[in-house]
Amino acid sequence: MQNLVKLHHLDIGGTDLEEMPKKMSKLKDLQFLSFYIAGKHEENGIGELGELAHLHGSFCIEKLENVKNSGEASNARMDEKIHLNALYLRWSCSSFEESEVCDSHTEKDVLEKLRPHKDLKELFIWDYRGTMFPDWIGQSWYHKMTELELSGCRNCWVLPSLGQLPSLMTLKISECDMVKMIGGTFYKGDATHHHQQTPFPSLKYLSFYYMSCWEEWESYECDEDDAPFPQLEHLLIANCPKLRGVFPSFLPALKELVISGCEELGCDLPRAPIIRQLEIYGKQKARMRDLPLSLQNLRIEGNQLVDSLFEAMTHTQPTSLSYLRISNCSSVVSFPGDALPPSLEDLRIYDCKNVEFPMQHQQHESLTYLTIKNSCDSLTSFALSAFSNLYYLRIQELENLTSLEVSQSQSLQDLSISGCPKLENIIRLPACLRVLRIRECGLLGEGIEKKDPHIWPSISHISYIYVDDNRIRNDSTS
Repeated sequence: MQNLVKLHHLDIGGTDLEEMPKKMSKLKDLQFLSFYIAGKHEENGIGELGELAHLHGSFCIEKLENVKNSGEASNARMDEKIHLNALYLRWSCSSFEESEVCDSHTEKDVLEKLRPHKDLKELFIWDYRGTMFPDWIGQSWYHKMTELELSGCRNCWVLPSLGQLPSLMTLKISECDMVKMIGGTFYKGDATHHHQQTPFPSLKYLSFYYMSCWEEWESYECDEDDAPFPQLEHLLIANCPKLRGVFPSFLPALKELVISGCEELGCDLPRAPIIRQLEIYGKQKARMRDLPLSLQNLRIEGNQLVDSLFEAMTHTQPTSLSYLRISNCSSVVSFPGDALPPSLEDLRIYDCKNVEFPMQHQQHESLTYLTIKNSCDSLTSFALSAFSNLYYLRIQELENLTSLEVSQSQSLQDLSISGCPKLENIIRLPACLRVLRIRECGLLGEGIEKKDPHIWPSISHISYIYVDDNRIRNDSTS
């Protein structure tokens, strides 16, 4: 390889190389190199990158655990590679088996000397073994940086100061197992609140995943006009089992909030007046104070959240809500009055056995999709006349349901029923119904298979009828 001195482009992606060829430094005209594996020896070590000054685009350095000291890292001359837009720095996951004996000070010094040029746009640091990050990460002189990811940095106990990156739009943090608190230094380095710039002024996407020890997100005390994250649109937090709170109190631009696997989270959700999508899963103890009028998609799980949702619906009703899913609620609770928003198109209820489904007479013309599974034990007879434009209906595991009545005037085309052992008959099926699926409904399924005269006349017009995955032939439609 060292003889290809005029080579400009070398893509070694997907080759499963374990080490680089010797003397890569001789390829001084190289403009693209997909990645470089830092070797243990001088002839294929990280110092060979020093002469490759013309690299463009994205570049990844792997097996950084093989870099013995900051002198070797300095020889790579990363700060001189001014044509790079994105830099990936990766240590091997297996190197964490030796992390107890690695020198944290040396690890930090190595990363310090891998500092890229100041016009870099994207930075990804994976499986770094040090306990602290060097100061250059998050410095405001990286004025063009738009994306930053810190993943698998399992020894780090504090996150770097990132709030003063003026152009940062995407920030992803995951598997930083030693971090217990995210506080003032996350917003700015000296942890004081008197500064010249709002923290995270351009950030639009923020995610935290698999932060096993994270307990507290310290609030940032300031005037509302100077609150951090003024542009944040998407906030995702998943598998942070010890996180208790507190969220940023005001996120004026938030459109999507997703929380999953944060069982200890018991704080109020942030105020977000234009939020469109809210998803909260697991056994969270978080509370909903109100419902933004602009909310379009809502998915929540657990007693406290479902209870607070119904309470919030009595005060405010989102005018844009089109999708609502509630699940895993054991509380005895009912939809308050006619609380289904008139804009609702898709309603799904899972594992809410004590929730009472509203049987109000008000018409819900927007609802086209309805799913009820293992829920609403009090529901013995179900009349769908209130949902005149229902297109798809799925009913599963309603153990006490005995009758289902569908209006002949509906646009219902797909009906699926399973796990309803007491259901004997369905009546007034509309002429437009094309697909009927019946599973694990002993009484109803047996009657359809035998073409019982009490059942068959009301369904014989349906093109596709299935009982326990077996198609029931219909001579008049086949």
